[in-house]
Amino acid sequence: MAGVRSFARVIRGRSSAGPSPRALAPADPRDVLPGPLDPTLEAIRAELAPFGRRLWLRRFIRRASIAAAGVLAAELVAWTAARLAPIELTPALAAAIPVLGLLVLIGAAVAVRPTLGEAALAADAEGSLGDRVSSALALAVLVPSAAGPAPSTVEPGTDGLDEAAISERLVRRQRADALRTLRSAPRDLFRPRVARRPAIATLVAAVLLVPAIMLPNPQDVVIAENRQIREE
Repeated sequence: MAGVRSFARVIRGRSSAGPSPRALAPADPRDVLPGPLDPTLEAIRAELAPFGRRLWLRRFIRRASIAAAGVLAAELVAWTAARLAPIELTPALAAAIPVLGLLVLIGAAVAVRPTLGEAALAADAEGSLGDRVSSALALAVLVPSAAGPAPSTVEPGTDGLDEAAISERLVRRQRADALRTLRSAPRDLFRPRVARRPAIATLVAAVLLVPAIMLPNPQDVVIAENRQIREE
């Protein structure tokens, strides 16, 4: 069981080296604030949606490659052990390994689905957006008075405004700038890619697994003799 849990942690990409991106990501204002949101904020959320889907696909493909390497390595160990000792349960074990790997992968796919804040952080980082998008989400929560629709009449300048009103106006300006920057970001961010080490491990395990399964196994004779003895 400990090995299965370790394998699951590797696929999910968890690490104890520091806080996870999810812990550092700003919250989705829709989940935190009541009432309608500023149309500019809603536009940012809508623009982030396709980025989030591509980021999720990249994460899934990476973990699928790790899962494939783990499954093939486990299959190689099982079939190699079957050549060293008469293990009658090897076929059943070999059939269960891919099923277990698929279940772990499904769980990992659900666990690594990015939040809106994670998509914003990733877009800022890979799109060189200068933290504008993630800051817009964070400021909406920090300054909730600026998260809703703007007043219908806004006088230019800051004369006669108190500090709260000035902060609200600055937040809205930053949000508009974040939306313009996000719309100019490359549409091909978060291209799926396969990690090199899992790909090499998968290839090596697959090459070694073919003869381990296809070549005659001398332990089959021992297993047949043991079955015949039990039946007598």
